This record gives sequence, structure tokens and C-alpha cells, in this order.
Amino acid sequence: MDPIIAAVVMAKTTIVACAAVLAILGFRAYRRRRAPAMRTLALGFAVITVAGLLAGVGFQVSVLDFEASIAIQSVGTAIGALVVTYSLFEDRPLTVG
Repeated sequence: MDPIIAAVVMAKTTIVACAAVLAILGFRAYRRRRAPAMRTLALGFAVITVAGLLAGVGFQVSVLDFEASIAIQSVGTAIGALVVTYSLFEDRPLTVG
């Protein structure tokens, strides 16, 4: 394997793993506190995770070429980052009951 591709695969694997952990932690926080911002945060990291998995699996099984894989992950990461950013500004009062 080309060293550049190997480095990108390692970096993308790390991103997917970290995003998955953050999505799980965000969802747990949402379930515990019922804070809508935590649900949105978890959704953003889930989008990043799914995009990375789709791109990585597509590349590894030769459905996608390297450039298409990078493009899919980059677009997914951008969308996920926008959702995460939105979650930081989401401010709805919690309902008690």
C-alpha cells in the first residue's frame, strides 16, 4: 500500500473511532438530561461516523476510488461539523414533568 494512502487510512480510522465514541457519549448525556442540544451534538458526530464508515468501506472493497472516498468523508465531516456547531447554539428550555 502506498504510504500516503496508509497514512490517510490511519487518520480516517482514528477520526471515525473518536466520532463514534463522542456520538455515544452525547446520546447518553441526552438520555440522562433530556437536553436537546446533546441529542443534536450526538447526531452531528453520528453523521461524521457514518460518512467515514461509508467512505472507508467503499474504498476497501474497491467500490470507490481514493479520491471519491476522500470526497465522501470530507462532505460528511463538513455536514457533521455544521450540526455540531448548531448544537452549541441550540438553546431550548428543558420541560419538567
